[in-house]
Amino acid sequence: MRKTEALGQGHGLTFLLAAALFGLNAYIAGNLFGTEFTRQYGSIESSFISYAAYAARNWDDLTWYPSWYGGTPFHNVYQPGLHLTVAALASLVHLTPQHAYHLITGLTYTLGPVTLFWLCASIVQRWYAFAVGLVYSLLSPIALLSRLDGADVGGPFHPRRFQILVQYGEGPHVTALMLLPVVILCLYRASVDRKPLYFPAACVVLASLVLTNWPGTVGLTLAITAFCLSEVGEKRAAWARLGAIAAVAYLLACRWIPPSTVRLVFGDAQQSDGNHFHAMHLVYLGGLAIFLLLAHIVLRRTGAPPFLRFGIYFAFLTGLVTLGHAWFGLNLLPQPHRFQLELEIAIAITGCFLVKLVWNRMPRRASVLLGAMLLLAAIPLIRSNRRYARNLSAPMDMTQTSEYKMAKQFARLRPRDRVFAPGNISYWMNLWTDTPQVSGCCDQGVPDFEHRVSDYAIYSGDGAGDRDVEISLLWLRAYGATAVGVDGPRSTEMYKPFRHPFKFEGILPVLWRDDDDAIYDIPAQYRSLAHVIPRSAIITRAPVNGPDVEPLEPYVTALEDPGNAPARFQWTSHHSAHISTSMKVGQVLSVQVSYDPGWHATVNRTRKPIMRDKIGQMVVDPGCEGQCEIEMQYDGGTEAAIVAVAQLAGVLLMLAIPVWLFGAKHGIQSTKR
Repeated sequence: MRKTEALGQGHGLTFLLAAALFGLNAYIAGNLFGTEFTRQYGSIESSFISYAAYAARNWDDLTWYPSWYGGTPFHNVYQPGLHLTVAALASLVHLTPQHAYHLITGLTYTLGPVTLFWLCASIVQRWYAFAVGLVYSLLSPIALLSRLDGADVGGPFHPRRFQILVQYGEGPHVTALMLLPVVILCLYRASVDRKPLYFPAACVVLASLVLTNWPGTVGLTLAITAFCLSEVGEKRAAWARLGAIAAVAYLLACRWIPPSTVRLVFGDAQQSDGNHFHAMHLVYLGGLAIFLLLAHIVLRRTGAPPFLRFGIYFAFLTGLVTLGHAWFGLNLLPQPHRFQLELEIAIAITGCFLVKLVWNRMPRRASVLLGAMLLLAAIPLIRSNRRYARNLSAPMDMTQTSEYKMAKQFARLRPRDRVFAPGNISYWMNLWTDTPQVSGCCDQGVPDFEHRVSDYAIYSGDGAGDRDVEISLLWLRAYGATAVGVDGPRSTEMYKPFRHPFKFEGILPVLWRDDDDAIYDIPAQYRSLAHVIPRSAIITRAPVNGPDVEPLEPYVTALEDPGNAPARFQWTSHHSAHISTSMKVGQVLSVQVSYDPGWHATVNRTRKPIMRDKIGQMVVDPGCEGQCEIEMQYDGGTEAAIVAVAQLAGVLLMLAIPVWLFGAKHGIQSTKR
């Protein structure tokens, strides 16, 4: 990567070209800046907006998130970077969370080609960079390379990036892609150009991207691999700087993505599409390493410019993941189709550079004339992209949907009790209410595999036969549900997950009905998240599938046994609770909140151990007879204390290392003089 045109010459033109790209993309994405809800309300953005809404309502208590899957650490739900930004904007300027979300994601969509232009203009040349930005803004090469994706977006002249943002709700991923060129540029300046002030910039922007989206983080890893192959090579000092930047960036971010979260995400990502890491992946990696080494040797010997090599390597890596899946069904990474946008960045960089090599050999008049013709050809593309985007993001009235109506009824009927909301309703519900749910979102943060088993059993009834209702109720009661919502064939809920939507009819009391939508009561002896049970009723074996409810039966029977004293469970904050009950010898306390080592139980100022049952909930042995008062508190445990110290160390290193680099650089220069 060698700059062939000084960016410092002609700042005005560079600014105008960047502004043109910004204006072009703002024109395409204009609907988003003032939109509350779009007609694509089935996208996963529902969960992101709900998550941000919770943060906006609870700035003073963002440690434990009680709304989904029996509760989970707040940072485990999703990387909080984008969502806390949305919550902050909503709080500061009094916007609704959904408006703030669309405003910010519309802005990050618009800035994506601008940051890509900045990278290319800083390292190569501004007109080349402008061409890259235009291609990335207006064309969708993946539509030509993948027949399925081409049919989905409607052709290469429709904006796949906008479709993925709005129809599929990939706001965090699109935001990460906006940051990716900035990360690469800062790494280049800090490691290759050895500019000390870019060291903290690289650390901050790298940490910011990692805190935004996991697929974007994986995509960045592929980009950094391409960067190292094309530019770093055998430069030991550059490798040292890159290693230091990566380490400091993780320290800055580790409070929100501690090692336990990384481990959880790694496991959940494999569960999300069944793409488990196996021995063949080592074979693939070995073959990939050999191919890249050979390509590296060939490209260097042919004198290919470093930035072209960067584009080729990046295109190869992202294409291997994305097109390997589309063409051959090869799954090198979980959810390989999600890396299409990284591939499109690589194609724009590489394709435009190859055109640039030809362009530079053309007579000046011919090249100017051809450039003008291409710019004129872009006009109908701009109009086509604009029409497509406006149609895709057309606003709608959310209050007429099943998602809104059932959420509001759950808030009225069960404002504090846990419920089971179906499909898309579960994703949207906590935008309007803090009512906790058995299920929720997202795949990367599911605290226990048995939640997946439970959801599938309740929705499908597979293998249950005539015990479908019985098995579903066992799972629902085991996870503390007090009501269950069901959507029928005529519901406006997008996914219709219940295979047998009327199975509870005539069996459970109806609390509310609206056409095909219904909420059913789940009768219980004691409506609480804490229950006194005999030690023998603890779930000690994880069910192997949905119908395997044998481990649940004694537990649920104990929950409903009137011979056991009631336990009063009361949240005292979002991360603490008080439990009052009466116990006998041989009894323990089951707490229907997801287990995490950061929880602590105290009885009469004495710490008591917390166990995990085999469906992921907490069990406490208070060791008391008669009246027992138990305090439960989540503080993140030892790991939280360690990462807090590590983050402080990261801040100090981020500030100290540039000072040391600056002093070392000037010391070397003084020695030379």
